[in-house]
Amino acid sequence: MISFKEEQLFLVSGASSGIGRATALLLNRMGASVIALGRNQDRLAEAKEAAHSPQRFHLHSVDLLQEPDIRGLVTSLRKQYGKFSGFCSCAGTMFMDSLNNYDPQKAASVYMLHAQIPLMLTQSLADRRECTGAGTSIVFVAALGGVVVQPGLLSYGGAKAALISEAKCLSKELGKRKIRVNCVSPGLVRTAMTEGAYSSLMGYDVLAAEEANYPLGIGQAEDVASICVFLLSDAAKWISGQNIILDGGCC
Repeated sequence: MISFKEEQLFLVSGASSGIGRATALLLNRMGASVIALGRNQDRLAEAKEAAHSPQRFHLHSVDLLQEPDIRGLVTSLRKQYGKFSGFCSCAGTMFMDSLNNYDPQKAASVYMLHAQIPLMLTQSLADRRECTGAGTSIVFVAALGGVVVQPGLLSYGGAKAALISEAKCLSKELGKRKIRVNCVSPGLVRTAMTEGAYSSLMGYDVLAAEEANYPLGIGQAEDVASICVFLLSDAAKWISGQNIILDGGCC
């Protein structure tokens, strides 16, 4: 059975909803201490109320796209709560575009949020002054769209593909210090973000049609969180540089 010690501290971005929230709550329930990063203070507070051990569930409201000093943020959190045992990057947003409506500025923002900020947080957290060193684990939540070509996910899919490549590269670089880096690439997961995207952009009829492509059904945030937490744990101590695809049997 996977379990964590109270002194094991994990940073989870995008923790105010969806996969990030589910991952932070599961880590906390299994004994770890968590710093939950998110933009929405009210939703973070709701997550803390739902935590198994609220005293080990710490909140920090931040818009990572607007944060001018990522390294300073990580250092400040470490000074307040202690060194990190790991990091799960879940912050993101659903974005659809194609060649006809490609906007370089919007695409740059998508790439920054999904590929560059996880890298910047890892650069800071992997510093010897900030993490516990050997045994530290880093997990990036990418997407099936970064592996399987899907029309309409031009910028989003490209950013997630870059994130997967970054994880593999980092696993080689940080592996020398016994720090593991892995990716999880889920297909369609039912979260507030995806529900909003389908309702506003495509319609629920498209969502219903898409569900037929998933023999095991559309995923839940907890389905992804369980794999993220496994990879963050010592049970996965011999796994690094991998991209775990979660697709409900659709591919």
